[in-house]
Amino acid sequence: LLDADLLTFTGTTIKLMCPYKATSSNRVRWDYKKEGVPAVLLAENDFINKITLSPEVYNRLSVYGNHAAGDYNLNINDIRKSDEGEYQCVVSSNEMTIILTVI
Repeated sequence: LLDADLLTFTGTTIKLMCPYKATSSNRVRWDYKKEGVPAVLLAENDFINKITLSPEVYNRLSVYGNHAAGDYNLNINDIRKSDEGEYQCVVSSNEMTIILTVI
């Protein structure tokens, strides 16, 4: 897994990709972290975390991909300045960080 920096504009849709080596025991998740705030679980496997995320956030998120092929992506619709931060794809014990900057 490789780290990346992305730059996007408000109002757009962005796809954060997380390719990984697939095994039958893989658990994959997307976490979000903003400076000074504890990390938040956004999604795990095929499920968006509706327990701790506000409807304003989870209604703009979707996860998709072919897990058997090692493909796990997070879509964020209608990007907002508040979406800026660090997105981390965690696959079992490996992780990849994407830092998103919104302008």
